[in-house]
This record gives sequence, structure tokens and C-alpha cells, in this order.
Amino acid sequence: MISTLVFCSSVLAEDWPQYHGTNSDRTTQEKIANTDWQQKKPKQLWDAKTPTGFSSMILANGAAYTTISEEIDGIPSEVCVSFDAETGETRWKANLDIWRVDHGGGNAGAPNNKG
Repeated sequence: MISTLVFCSSVLAEDWPQYHGTNSDRTTQEKIANTDWQQKKPKQLWDAKTPTGFSSMILANGAAYTTISEEIDGIPSEVCVSFDAETGETRWKANLDIWRVDHGGGNAGAPNNKG
């Protein structure tokens, strides 16, 4: 999978520090001037490989964060990765745990979770 960050406004966007946004209600107070992306596509700033992550992107303080799967010493692992929001350069990675996809999906513990 490849995650892509696009430039949607001439002003830096509001932070999106958690799943479903600042207030966990899937909304933002921001307005996007261009709503016809077929006629005027936003400028792509960067892209990055994000293999098999069970995560959305979090944007805060000039960085984008997500989780990915990555082998560490031959062991499939879940890794948190931080990208510079302007350049897409990897800032850091942190090994979280062994990569688990129990019961056909992510290891979130939710009933009937299929990832």
C-alpha cells in the first residue's frame, strides 16, 4: 500500500491528531475551496510505502504518523512510523509489537474484527 499526502490549500491544514479528527466526530471546521478535483487535481506532495498497516494517518505538529508491518530481525512486526509532513522523509520508526492478524484481521480485540 502507498499513502499519499496531497496539498489542498495554500494554508497549512489543521492538525488531525486522532482517528476521526480532533473531536472524534469525523468533522473539521476547515473549508476546501476547490471541491471539483476532477477539473483541478490537488498537488501531490509526496508518497510513501505503508505496507499492511491497520491504521489511519494522524497529522500533528508538521508530521504524519501511521502504523505499518515490517520485518525486524526476521520477525513480522507492527511499527509506528513518523514522516515529515512537508517532504515525506521518514523521521523515525518505533517497533510496537509482533505483527498479529488473529482471526483474519487486525488485533484490535473488537468482536467480529476482520481488519
